[in-house]
Amino acid sequence: MYKVTISSRVKKIFKKLDKRTKDNLVLFFIKLEKNPFTPELKTHKLTGRLKGSYACSLSYGDRVILITEKEILVTDFGSHDEVY
Repeated sequence: MYKVTISSRVKKIFKKLDKRTKDNLVLFFIKLEKNPFTPELKTHKLTGRLKGSYACSLSYGDRVILITEKEILVTDFGSHDEVY
């Protein structure tokens, strides 16, 4: 099991979300905590300015950026264009 830490940036974004998206994000974090590399999350390495980080898909349009080793730091959340 992994430890998930959420950045202050993501906490601010979380406060502005609607209830449905918040609920989906909480369920996503639970899945992330169990195994961030499960195929369901579509976790993949990033390149360019985000090299060394990973991204996961929350939904078709929403992405979560994270850094993982043994601990997961969620650094950003938003649409594809917002986070990349």
